[in-house]
Amino acid sequence: MLPESLRSLPYLVHTNRELGLMLMGTKPLAMFSYTDGYEADCVLRYLRMFDRHAAAGRFTKHEKVSPLQQLNGALHHQVFYTLPMRIGA
Repeated sequence: MLPESLRSLPYLVHTNRELGLMLMGTKPLAMFSYTDGYEADCVLRYLRMFDRHAAAGRFTKHEKVSPLQQLNGALHHQVFYTLPMRIGA
């Protein structure tokens, strides 16, 4: 449960709730980013959870990978999960 200070905001706070909100259909997009060699454990954990749902067809996964010159070409990943498009809904 969110504290009152966050529940009273005029927008939906989604931090640490992306997966649940997407499974309910409330949030249409989640985005995570990381750089090879600099991954945070929590991001990798989220990616595994979201990947399971993408593999099951509940989400669509898109990934953009680009080299970072500042880190000697280390690859930076932007991973997007979207709800599947519903035609005629």
